[in-house]
Amino acid sequence: TFTGELWRGENLDAYLGGIGQGLRCIDENGDGTKECPVEGIVSAGGWASLSLGPFHRWRFNLGGSIDNPNDADLNDGDRSQNVSIFGNLLYDVNKAAQVGLELSRWDTRYKNQEARRSFRAQTALSYKF
Repeated sequence: TFTGELWRGENLDAYLGGIGQGLRCIDENGDGTKECPVEGIVSAGGWASLSLGPFHRWRFNLGGSIDNPNDADLNDGDRSQNVSIFGNLLYDVNKAAQVGLELSRWDTRYKNQEARRSFRAQTALSYKF
């Protein structure tokens, strides 16, 4: 199964868009006081996932995502792009219990700063009732 989503909007932090950044104060005076008015941060992105299975008790998923706020809406040091790729596997222990393992790579860019990268491993145990 292939699933995905594309999106674009402003002030999307409540929906986990804009890399958690929704609004910014503007330094209208140029003196560092950052008196508002407040402007929404425009962001666009999406995700896609390919699910394979079930194969007996196993399921596999591969995917990726991007979240790309508009650099002109950001202050120095704000997150300017997030890209991730992931793969996971799920195993049905029985009808009610499932275990999983996910590996992912995250690349985060910052406006006028060095990018950061991380590799994550996560596990899960689900009980269905």
